[in-house]
Amino acid sequence: MRRLARIVGLALVVATPAPAGAQQRLPLELSWHAPAECPSSAAVRAQLERIARVRTGFTLTPLTARAEVVREGAGYALRLHTERDGQHGERRLEASDCETLVSSVTLVLALAFGAGVEVSDAAAVPEQNAAGVGSSGEDAPPAPAPLQSREQGEPAQDTRSDVDATESSSTTASTADTPPDDGLRAPRRLKVALLLGGGAQLALLPSAALAVSAGVELGLGVLSVGMRATGWPAVSDGVTAQLSARFDGIGAALAGCGHAPLQALSLALCAGARAAALRGRSSGALDDGSDTAPWYALASAVSLTWPREHALRVRVEAGVALSLARARFEIEGPGEVHRVPLLAPELGVLVLITP
Repeated sequence: MRRLARIVGLALVVATPAPAGAQQRLPLELSWHAPAECPSSAAVRAQLERIARVRTGFTLTPLTARAEVVREGAGYALRLHTERDGQHGERRLEASDCETLVSSVTLVLALAFGAGVEVSDAAAVPEQNAAGVGSSGEDAPPAPAPLQSREQGEPAQDTRSDVDATESSSTTASTADTPPDDGLRAPRRLKVALLLGGGAQLALLPSAALAVSAGVELGLGVLSVGMRATGWPAVSDGVTAQLSARFDGIGAALAGCGHAPLQALSLALCAGARAAALRGRSSGALDDGSDTAPWYALASAVSLTWPREHALRVRVEAGVALSLARARFEIEGPGEVHRVPLLAPELGVLVLITP
């Protein structure tokens, strides 16, 4: 009998409906990555619960969000990826401090749930955004239509007051579902970065040569254009025991790249053109001399940059150039001592500095 009483009691507890005033939690799966001085994931959730609540009679589709905050210049930048009901969205926010950034992202998350969520403190966030929060210009993720359902025990027939309340709720939701323009949208800005680094040229000269590079990169959204000057210090090539040749060169490159986010990294695919002047000098011949030949090529490259958004970044790249003009160097007597190959691969490591 005691066991039966416990089972009956447990069933009654489970079957008891939640209090009418109890607030339904927002179905949010949040992945939050931010510097130590920024609010935690728990703080973001707490602020979201303060400004947003689920409307009565609505059942929300879960929202998955991944946010990455990085330092950018004197402030902070946030990249937000969302997924809800099969629809994906991406948004970039900026602010001078993390607290303002959190206020903005909680508003964006609340609106992403759609008409099923009422934002009770939306007016306070745009005022903070005016102090420095911006967007990359990308459209906010569209809020899918929520799944509606009546609570159990609610009468099936509609009354006039029910209709009026529904119309009022829909009007309010339509207004709240459109993100405010003030401070949340701004035109994409042109980013300038200085390039400094080095690497190895594996085939342009008779042997692997050190490469020293400097240049500038202009970025707009996911596209960038880079201009770079590269020098290859002299390398020696022994022709005979008494005769040797030395080669060096200087060149320039112009490339366009497309960038894609990859967690904390940025993956880029690039294509462009290259030109260089290659010089060869003989040593030990009866009549030593030197000559310079032009080199033109089409080039492609792939690179990884870390971190994705920061004033100081590191890039690792690998590329190959297709020679359009294959210079050839000869010494009278021995004949040809070097000819530029058809394909010239290279590796490099660069530091990007954003002023």
